[in-house]
Amino acid sequence: MTGLTSRGREVLGRVCAGMDNRSIAAAVSVSEHTVHDHVKSILRKTACGNRTILIARIAG
Repeated sequence: MTGLTSRGREVLGRVCAGMDNRSIAAAVSVSEHTVHDHVKSILRKTACGNRTILIARIAG
């Protein structure tokens, strides 16, 4: 997706794989709070209200 940072795209991929914030944080070696911030940013940039809508939009 355009407008996302490389870390944002990485987090997005893990969200689409069904990972929760804790699992994503462990996988990319950042805090859960940082992952939460990335997810919030992704949702805002994609105009999605939640992860379910985001995943549906990505899946097409």
